[in-house]
Amino acid sequence: MDLQRQAPIKTLLVDDAPSNNFIDNAEGEGLDLKPVSNVEGMRKILESENHVFDAVILDVRFYEDQSEGRTTQAAYRQAREYLSNKDLKYFTYTGQDSIKKDDSFHETYGFDDDENFLYKKGIDEDKLIEDIKSFVTEEGENWKLKNRHTHIFSASAIDHLQLLEPDLLKLAKTLDSINTGDQDVEDLFNCCRRIIENIFKACATQEILPNHFVANEVALNPSSRFLSGQKAEHNYIAFKPTGGHSPFPKSVANVLRSILEITNEGSHSNLTQDCTPHQRTYLLTAVINNLFALVSWTKDHLSKNDLQKKQWSQTSVSRRRRGSRN
Repeated sequence: MDLQRQAPIKTLLVDDAPSNNFIDNAEGEGLDLKPVSNVEGMRKILESENHVFDAVILDVRFYEDQSEGRTTQAAYRQAREYLSNKDLKYFTYTGQDSIKKDDSFHETYGFDDDENFLYKKGIDEDKLIEDIKSFVTEEGENWKLKNRHTHIFSASAIDHLQLLEPDLLKLAKTLDSINTGDQDVEDLFNCCRRIIENIFKACATQEILPNHFVANEVALNPSSRFLSGQKAEHNYIAFKPTGGHSPFPKSVANVLRSILEITNEGSHSNLTQDCTPHQRTYLLTAVINNLFALVSWTKDHLSKNDLQKKQWSQTSVSRRRRGSRN
């Protein structure tokens, strides 16, 4: 990628005594550095210009505020805690050999040789610059979205839900740009259905939904009916939750049913015909937010240790009955 044709990478540099050579080198490589020497100044800048910056560089020692007479590691800790609540990636460098070699420091802050690298001033500065450039140009947008929707993307830790990430990213990007009105509704609805299919597969893996509904091809409507506590049929076998048990509470089941009804195959053409562009924008926003709520709830629910599993009875349905409910 030719950075000469790209906008400068806006980077906040938090360091009490930054090297002019480093600043010159970084700016020559496409970074636009704004130095600040203390936590207080960093906070003020980010509160007023948060969306201007693509990344942050932290020294491991600097001032807590402008009146401080000495630098401290406490300032670094405060800066990390503050940035953990921001959609900003930060990189750490140090000029102190003792810290670079301090195993306890590495362990405390989770430094390693891969994703969370501790850079050494004067030695790793070229690597730091290249890593910032690579992150911003290749990962920056996705990283910010994942950080903004942490609970949604952490669902990927659960079996089958790890397949959601590409579709979740597409929907998160849509939320950020939905006012442009140029969304491919059919593609978005397909995306929503894929996410629900994987939710149902995860439910079957955790044995709160019969595997019969997801074997081969996922039966969306029967799965939804069963999870809402109703008897459901598919391929001449009927399953009924036992003991008044409903795998999903009514409010969650209603959200699921609403999403399926809106995103049903072919419904994108109805949406285009029946809604103005502004109405379509609001509806798409509601569908995506409801789907994110469903993913979040499912992730928490399937992580419980006291899940009630295999709470159903099974009966065969006469093949003389025409078709199955899908």
